[in-house]
Amino acid sequence: EPPLWKTWWAYAIYLIAALALLYYIIELYIADKRSRMMAEQENLKRQKEQHLDELKFRFFTNISHELRTPLALIITPLELLIRKADDSTLKSELEKILGNARDLLRLVNQLLDFRRLEQKGEQLKLSTVQIKPFIEDNVNHFGSLAHEQHIGLSCECAFGQEDLFRLDAEKMTRVLNNLLSNAMKFTPEGGFITVQAGWQESSPAGEGPNGIRITVSDTGIGIPAEDLKNIFVRFYQSEGTQSHPVNTGSGIGLHLVKGYMDLHKGEITVESTPGKGTCFTLLLPAQPPQTAASDSQAAIGSTLPDTEKATESPVPEGNKVTVLVAEDNEQFRTFMKDLLGQDFTVLTAADGQEGLAMAREYGPDLIISDVMMPHMDGYTFCRAVKDDVQCCHIPFILLTAKNSSESRSGAYEAGADSFIAKPFDIDVLHSRIRQLLEQRERRLASFRKGTHINPKEITITSLDEKLIQKALECIEKNMDNTEYNVEALSTDMGLERSSLYRKMQAIAGQTPTEFMRSIRLKRAARLLESGQYSVQEISWMVGFNTPRYFSSYFKEMFGMTPSAYAARNRKQPSSKA
Repeated sequence: EPPLWKTWWAYAIYLIAALALLYYIIELYIADKRSRMMAEQENLKRQKEQHLDELKFRFFTNISHELRTPLALIITPLELLIRKADDSTLKSELEKILGNARDLLRLVNQLLDFRRLEQKGEQLKLSTVQIKPFIEDNVNHFGSLAHEQHIGLSCECAFGQEDLFRLDAEKMTRVLNNLLSNAMKFTPEGGFITVQAGWQESSPAGEGPNGIRITVSDTGIGIPAEDLKNIFVRFYQSEGTQSHPVNTGSGIGLHLVKGYMDLHKGEITVESTPGKGTCFTLLLPAQPPQTAASDSQAAIGSTLPDTEKATESPVPEGNKVTVLVAEDNEQFRTFMKDLLGQDFTVLTAADGQEGLAMAREYGPDLIISDVMMPHMDGYTFCRAVKDDVQCCHIPFILLTAKNSSESRSGAYEAGADSFIAKPFDIDVLHSRIRQLLEQRERRLASFRKGTHINPKEITITSLDEKLIQKALECIEKNMDNTEYNVEALSTDMGLERSSLYRKMQAIAGQTPTEFMRSIRLKRAARLLESGQYSVQEISWMVGFNTPRYFSSYFKEMFGMTPSAYAARNRKQPSSKA
């Protein structure tokens, strides 16, 4: 047998190995536990950061709304005062105030854009633009400011009027506005700003000569060499030189420019010499072609994304239509009532709940609503109106301080007929109202003049289309029933007589009695065209008690007697070869 110490030594080695293995397993378990805890902590930290980011974004959104509403109450009345001012000196002073108010609005918009970009909430909304008018209009927007500051401003475009390019017009407008604003700010009196644009030989993505190149150069104070690498970093502000300090602004404008260029997969570069000037170069690659059906706009010409040209199409005199305005801000509500009261009868509501009750009770011709309101916001209000058979026919305009593509999408998804951002142009608002009212008149005219009725052509919502379709079916089913009246139609439709009256007036411009009679007479006209029946037979077939009443109403509607109509419109039988 081996010596005792050798046996105990072997046992000791085994024990140490076992303890080492146990220690290793425990360490692995502790490390795994620690890793899991750290991962959970990281996940909790990330969730808290996301929650804080959401709270911050909500704060920026709400504060933007709170600032834009009083700005609308400054800018819009100022525009009215400037139009009415006869004194050139007073007009000049008011225009300066208006310019500063618009600058403040631009900063508010920039703040919201910055938050959206930081949260990766920005997406490209590509559209096909006429690139020459697009660039020229953005440059010309600064023409009056350049004139006031005695700065030369020129735009050299190597494009033709027929040249088209796909880009996000709204974001590229903001890119150009930021660059031109900076150039204006840092170019002294007597300086010069030049914008040049043309096709580039090769796009940044290496896709061939399909991109565009835009340069914005000035003869301003320039940027120190040590600052050039940081000017696109958020919140960075150049101190400038000792003779030209430039520590002004928020430090987010160029950061936004860089972010929007990255979204386009483009490039932005800068060259600058202190005391001589700065040149920013934008390189935009060609975007893939898109079908007309998926392109939101076939071609955008000289109109900028945030504005619309007002068209002159006044509402006929004596046609006092009723407009309901829902707005939580009392001052803005009063201002809207005064603004629209000259042309329309204006009802006001303090929130969506009150607005919905008034829409059901009064049946206005048009609704204008703010988006952010207590109790019921504008989106919910709009959906409730469009889902209610009593008032789904009413055109709905959402008026909001949130001026973004997402807000527009949300407005149209809610069923809104139009969307206008605060502060708004008075002419644009009046034009939009007139357009919606004219569309209604065209639908009514389409219903009155034709003998064939297509519910889709005279309605704007699926609910109204189904209602008209059901009304037609009920009347067609009882076409020869002389006892079928409005009470019977109301019962078959499942609507109170007052509700049916309001709907028929809104959709067809007729009372239910007139609507039923017109459907019968349209059927009679088609029967007269066939030439298969006499006037007396047709009068009974379409539910008239006597041919005399039938002839009287027919002449009132078609301007001639049934016999004359038949002689004029009777279809000739086809001759056989």
